Amino acid sequence: MGSMAVHPLKIFSRTERQKTQAEIDEDRALVERRLEGISKSVAAVMPAATEGRIQQRRNPRKSVFLQARLITESLTRIRCQVIDLSADGARVVLDRDHDVTPFVTLRFDRSGVARKARVAWRYQNELGLAFRARKTPAESDEEQSSAA
Repeated sequence: MGSMAVHPLKIFSRTERQKTQAEIDEDRALVERRLEGISKSVAAVMPAATEGRIQQRRNPRKSVFLQARLITESLTRIRCQVIDLSADGARVVLDRDHDVTPFVTLRFDRSGVARKARVAWRYQNELGLAFRARKTPAESDEEQSSAA
């Protein structure tokens, strides 16, 4: 029988020195930076996973439960429920899985108000909508006069 080989995964030995507090703090900071990067990646892929966190938006969203319809570019009407709403966008939940075009119109059932929006993200039957900027009266007049 030959000599015993050292296992390649053996990391610590009895003669190995313990880490100093500065090394431990440095390792901890490295792990925290990595976790922060992972959580940002998860938020980009799965926005619902970020619920409950502080929103970093120009206009904070307010929790609402409003019935609405999405009207796609192909004029398909899709029932949905608006969960969060702000001046800049909304989070909606579709009644079931649908094909949704990149640009939609969100029409609120009760008020009839409609906003054009871009689908900013999607996770399963949940969509994040970014409202398109409304034209000012001056921009509308300029557009009409240039078309004439």
